[in-house]
Amino acid sequence: MPASPWSRRASCCCSPDPAARSPSSPARTPPLPDPSAGPGLVSPGPAGQPGPAERGWSGSGRPVPLLGLLRIAELHGQPHFLRPWLDAERVAQQLRCYHPTLVPGLLKTEHYARAVIRADDMFSDDEVERRLAVRMDRQAILTRPEPPILVAVIEEATLRRADESFRGIMAQQIAHLVDCVQRGGVLIHIIPAELSVHVGLDGPLTLARGAEGDWVGYLENQVGGATIDRAEELATLHAVWEGIRSVALPKGQSELLMKEVM
Repeated sequence: MPASPWSRRASCCCSPDPAARSPSSPARTPPLPDPSAGPGLVSPGPAGQPGPAERGWSGSGRPVPLLGLLRIAELHGQPHFLRPWLDAERVAQQLRCYHPTLVPGLLKTEHYARAVIRADDMFSDDEVERRLAVRMDRQAILTRPEPPILVAVIEEATLRRADESFRGIMAQQIAHLVDCVQRGGVLIHIIPAELSVHVGLDGPLTLARGAEGDWVGYLENQVGGATIDRAEELATLHAVWEGIRSVALPKGQSELLMKEVM
């Protein structure tokens, strides 16, 4: 399989919601890890030359300006390991997102995202707002001139998880999901609550397709994560995605269910 513009970029150790849990990075970019250190790490270019993650890439393989997404990530304190995924996300032509317990980050409202970040009581109010700004800035890809097609699968149980103090926030969140669907460019499929077990419950999954049809994946967990670009691993992720999508409701029924829950 030919090397993709995103190849040799997988990296490890990210938080479940990078905007919500990643520590601030210093302004100076740390050295890129050597690929011999382990599978999937970003490698530098030839001596004296920046590697692909330092230069930045468009989905078609063309370099993007230095003060593009990766440098913006530095300014916002995003960790170095997350930048390959942010690069892929920014230039994606299609995104597929699933999370077993939360609304996917690109579809969160400001109030919902703030509540998720604030759930970690280690953050000061200022830190919560800083991380919230990073999270919301990433949604700009959905309003660019040629936005990606976003397909999201959400659990019905996620939409119904709302106690008295959270009910208003969740109602606003669901209304936002319905609005995104009606505006076009976003497809949302709901997995009904009566389905007890399916292949996606092991954890969140996101896939991004570039301009040349190449894919990259991103996995999350409580203490780390990985950007995936190896063919055999991507084949597994696509199979998992198909399993998740196959148990979700069609888009029309999903919209009706969201309105009912709202």
